[in-house]
Amino acid sequence: EGRTLAERLDDGLLPREEVVTLGMELLEALTELHGRDLVHGDLSPRNLILTSRGLRIVGMGVADRCGRRKQANSMFGDAWEAPELRNGARATASSDLFAAAAVLHRALKGEMQWGGLGGEDDPLASCLVQAMGSSPELRPASAALLRGRMLEALGTTTGKAADGRPEPIRTARRPEGAVDL
Repeated sequence: EGRTLAERLDDGLLPREEVVTLGMELLEALTELHGRDLVHGDLSPRNLILTSRGLRIVGMGVADRCGRRKQANSMFGDAWEAPELRNGARATASSDLFAAAAVLHRALKGEMQWGGLGGEDDPLASCLVQAMGSSPELRPASAALLRGRMLEALGTTTGKAADGRPEPIRTARRPEGAVDL
């Protein structure tokens, strides 16, 4: 059921509201995945399935414990791949965040922008570009932090949980049959 984000993007950009919903679902899933000391390592529009019940992430065969190197898809790398992976570094939570931000920026603006430089007139797009910093040190430290920055860029106040992180907002129901990572 559903179609890949890549297929959906062939029809044109996603409406802003859909990008926000996709971003919240994706970053919530990454928070869970990274909290289990796992990384996906191959996030891209072809591995994100849009269903009537929410986002489904596939391609988890590449997911592994943090610190192990994934096999490159080609000698030139993937457009969604963080720069350090192209240089032989191991996939990390930070490289997943780079890919997530690149995917969301592409869905929002229809183009890729690299290097973590601002210059966007849209606060949400600027937030995503900053999350595509050229090195892990220039990116948000966690998916939860990127999610909070996206909400701030949208002018949304969510309050704070007891541990100081933004309280989660639910943007879609959990798909039936979904399993915890």
